Amino acid sequence: MISKVSVILPTYNHEKYIAPSIESVLGQDLADFELIVVDDGSEDGTVKVAESFADPRVRIIKFAANKGLSVALNQGIAAAVGKYIAILHSDDTFLPDKLGRQVRYLEEHLGVGAVFSHVRLIDETGNEFAKKDHYYYGLFDQPNRTRHQWLNHFFRHGNCLCHPSLMIRKTVFDTVGGYDERLALLEDMEYWIRLCLVSDIHVLPEKLVRYRIRDYDLNASGPRPETRIRCSFEMIRVLQHYLRLKSAAEFAAIFPEAGVLAKGKDMAVPYCIATLALGVDSPEYRYFAVDTLYKLLADPAVAEFLQAEYGFTHVDLIKLTGQHDVFNLVQPSLSKIYLDTGKGFSEAESLSCAASIPRFDVELPFPAATRLRAVRWDPAEGIFCRVKIDRASYLDGRGREKRLNDRGIQANGVREQDGSYLFATFDPRIEFKIDDKISRFTVRGFWEPLSFAEAEQILQKKNDLLRSLDQPAGHGRSILPVGSGLTGKRIAMLATGYNAMAGSKKLIAEFIRRLQNRECVLAVSHSDYQRVLGGTEKVLRAEQALLAGKKVSYVQIYPAETFTALPAGDTNQIIGVNVDGQTVGLLSTGQLGLLLGLLQGRGCLKVRACHIHHLKGFSPPAVDSLLRQLGGTPVRIFLHDYYTLCPQYNLLANDSTYCGAPPVGSPHCQSCTHGRVRTIHSEAIGKILKNTGEFIAPSPTAAQIWGGAYPALAPRIKVIPHQICASRPARENEPGKRRIRVAYVGYQAANKGWEVWRDLAGRLDRRYYELFHFGKTSDKLPGVKHIPVPFLDEGKNAMAAKLREWGIDIAFLWSVWPETYSFTFFESIAAGCYVVTGSVSGNIAAQTEQTGRGRVFAGEEAMFGFFRDLEGVRQVLRETRATQPPVDLVFNPALGELVPPSPAAKTRPVTRRKDDSKVLRLFDQQTTLVRKVLALDAALRDARSPTNGRQGTEETSGPASGPWRSLAATGTEAARGFIRKYPFWHRHLRKLISLYKHN
Repeated sequence: MISKVSVILPTYNHEKYIAPSIESVLGQDLADFELIVVDDGSEDGTVKVAESFADPRVRIIKFAANKGLSVALNQGIAAAVGKYIAILHSDDTFLPDKLGRQVRYLEEHLGVGAVFSHVRLIDETGNEFAKKDHYYYGLFDQPNRTRHQWLNHFFRHGNCLCHPSLMIRKTVFDTVGGYDERLALLEDMEYWIRLCLVSDIHVLPEKLVRYRIRDYDLNASGPRPETRIRCSFEMIRVLQHYLRLKSAAEFAAIFPEAGVLAKGKDMAVPYCIATLALGVDSPEYRYFAVDTLYKLLADPAVAEFLQAEYGFTHVDLIKLTGQHDVFNLVQPSLSKIYLDTGKGFSEAESLSCAASIPRFDVELPFPAATRLRAVRWDPAEGIFCRVKIDRASYLDGRGREKRLNDRGIQANGVREQDGSYLFATFDPRIEFKIDDKISRFTVRGFWEPLSFAEAEQILQKKNDLLRSLDQPAGHGRSILPVGSGLTGKRIAMLATGYNAMAGSKKLIAEFIRRLQNRECVLAVSHSDYQRVLGGTEKVLRAEQALLAGKKVSYVQIYPAETFTALPAGDTNQIIGVNVDGQTVGLLSTGQLGLLLGLLQGRGCLKVRACHIHHLKGFSPPAVDSLLRQLGGTPVRIFLHDYYTLCPQYNLLANDSTYCGAPPVGSPHCQSCTHGRVRTIHSEAIGKILKNTGEFIAPSPTAAQIWGGAYPALAPRIKVIPHQICASRPARENEPGKRRIRVAYVGYQAANKGWEVWRDLAGRLDRRYYELFHFGKTSDKLPGVKHIPVPFLDEGKNAMAAKLREWGIDIAFLWSVWPETYSFTFFESIAAGCYVVTGSVSGNIAAQTEQTGRGRVFAGEEAMFGFFRDLEGVRQVLRETRATQPPVDLVFNPALGELVPPSPAAKTRPVTRRKDDSKVLRLFDQQTTLVRKVLALDAALRDARSPTNGRQGTEETSGPASGPWRSLAATGTEAARGFIRKYPFWHRHLRKLISLYKHN
């Protein structure tokens, strides 16, 4: 008799657990099954327990010797007669409805080859497993994915499907083949990959299996040394299955974030898979990648192809073999921690510790709370290296965690902009200032060795740093105060800026004169929207016009001093200021906050809201200080791109392929060139995000991606498209039999698809196609007519007008990142164009599918095939013109409704002449106090001069000394009140004092 289900139960020395496992099968709601117990040479009473069950549905296969789990599974399945195969491990159990639920699902969904389920974790004794920090906790509670998405997940994250939750069709098992009997740890993951290469699978969200977590990690896959070693070997073998992909289209379906990398060419697929593997932070993946590239270059035809398409040669392979430590051979020869209990650092109070590559996590516990002045960590000895500290903290005597910031960390290396320390010394040292009782010390971060060539560059940077700090002669300290955040150049810049502008009554008077209304919105953006007109600047211009109609003035600031990387503590910044569309000049964030505070305090002006359109180029602490000076002003952030997620605001991993916005610090994130900076970036912007009331997304696509990265902030997102569409008369210039006009629309950039356009331009037959590029260019292609579009001269609708004027039929918009909005898409449909785009283009793809005004392609090859079918293209254009009329674009009035008009809103004058003079007088008094703070800087600079013979002595550090008298001179009641009101200056003062005390 053929059973509905064959349950295969392999077992080895599980006398203690097998009875409950068998009972859980016999107690199923579905009675039509057979249970095949395969004993893998057990040496205890396992077989005797199994034989004690007299149920005729139980069969037992016995091995004379242990052969391994995969052999036992294959033997059991070979003996099975059921339509469906279920797997059960002998220390796990089924819930009563497991088989019935899965059979019903498979019979109702004939296109699904196998079904899994969620699981209930139990401990050694069978009780609920409650350790939420355990590796397995929540691992198997997976959502459903397509087979392509599963293959992507297995590649990037490993296995997450529970083996004993599987039920598979016997016909599908026969197609996929048996388990690999050479594998003992990843046999299930290897099978899932082969399964998903041919069939869809499904995960039932119900918990249908009790999965046992053994004590002391005794599960077959527990994290013991032997399993880690075995996993390393087997992972390399498992990854080989991805090389079975032969189609660029299937590669793009599995890895849509990297689909453009294959350029639609099947021969490129193995190279692309190796490239992706190099980006995974794992020695197994790096070995697989380098080995794959080595084998590819053995074929002369493939080697020629890789050089032509990617510029990859044997020389690049040789560089990779020296760059990637695939066998983890390079380890720190000695990683030591020294303790300073008050007598300095010594070998007597030191201990060795492990700092693995590339991530380290050093934890030092103390049996009893110990008083320490400092901890010094030597990450390596005899190796040039780079160290990035993600977190350094300690538990004090009361068990409270205290985190060490940059001021508490010093090193004898050069500090990079991303916070890394570069050590061109064979004795790198990092010192953590504590001066407290501690019970535990922890430091976590990133560590990697450097080449001698990199070390030479670091030595040059170190010399440059010494010069920039203007160190006195004979300053022989081995540890530089690189964490203070203020260099001599920075102080000089601040002093010059404040002294030049602080007393400029004319500039402040100009600011007041330009204000048209008694209420205003403060707009923060990365550029001067009067001189630049990209997408963000278009929105600022529209917002200004909409608010002007509501009698609300518009104050826009942009960075005059651009920060290429986010500084750790610069709480002031020089900015450019526009008021109601007219340029005022340069101020500082501290000055602007002071001025707006004075105007609000006297009832002359009300700041209704702060709209942050872009933070690129800004110091987030400076913006945060400005917002705090404005009190409770509502803050909104506009999500024009993903800069608030990552400094690579297009979310392109290594500036090439869409990364999917992985969690900060994840292996995928750290494998990107922007990953290290992203951690600092997120911390710097985090405070502003936390204090933001609303986030304005221009499309559901932007809201979904951004909200997925910040789920706690997702409820605050409001979707407001930049524009709305209104119908217009149909276009007159029909193509007829003339050549089809295809245009690349927008500025040329790789992330906009320029390289794909270049490829397309070389393929299209010019007898049938006429090619154009609308926008700025520095790379004119042969046979492509360039049409400049001067937005600033011809207005915000210039692009749509130009496209109409030239009668463009198809707009090519092949962005390789998920666009949050894309003005070029709406300008193209406004001109009546048919849009051609890729599946990764975000809102372009979403709007193309929603409006039916174009076509979304899964890959480049499919798109090239579309253009080869000339009659098909003409038919598509005819149908589109018949069903999709052109539109006019109008900026969305909802942008202005974010700031509703106040009943008390009045137009000019903002202040009377008498009020003007009072404000200017108050401002001058406050800026005089600022100059006094800067005078302290000069006094302290004099005090540390080499000509001052008493520098660093106890006497010169006392309250009667010159610099402290300067400080006392500022200590009037007015100055103390100013510092209470503007704590920004108080911190600035402390930093100056700290810096010069160190030096």
